[in-house]
Amino acid sequence: MKNKKGFTLIELIVTLSVLSIVFTLIYSLFSANIKASETIYKNSFTETNAKNAILYIENTLRRSIYTEEILDDECNFFTVIKNNDNTYSAITFGVENENLYRYSKNLGNYYDQVVDLSKMVKNKIASNVSYIEFIKEDTTVQLEIMFIPENTENLYQTSINLGE
Repeated sequence: MKNKKGFTLIELIVTLSVLSIVFTLIYSLFSANIKASETIYKNSFTETNAKNAILYIENTLRRSIYTEEILDDECNFFTVIKNNDNTYSAITFGVENENLYRYSKNLGNYYDQVVDLSKMVKNKIASNVSYIEFIKEDTTVQLEIMFIPENTENLYQTSINLGE
């Protein structure tokens, strides 16, 4: 009788082949899961970004005492709001380098419907934005914001009743 104390070369090669196939399958499942998670995260980020931007603009428009459509490449409206300290601010929104910005200018205690929109303070509201459009019909405003995450385009729309 022969005394066997180890594995043959064939047994080791078969075992390593089976293990490499198993590890390759595990790696591909893990890799696909990470890619899916990244996609879900980016979509979730865009969704949250869009909702926050639209809510911010909605709240600004609801506080407005005057809103006017303007012809501009970046944004087609501006609005005037009355602040808590009884001063007025002119606000508009625009897209630069795929970022949505809020431009504001303090008008002081006096408000006239002729507003100089130059030298406004710029604050970033959202990223990955293609355009923003404002359509005013009577007391209702249709607001559209196009977001562009990862080679796709998502259009977000809302209607706002200004009750003027």
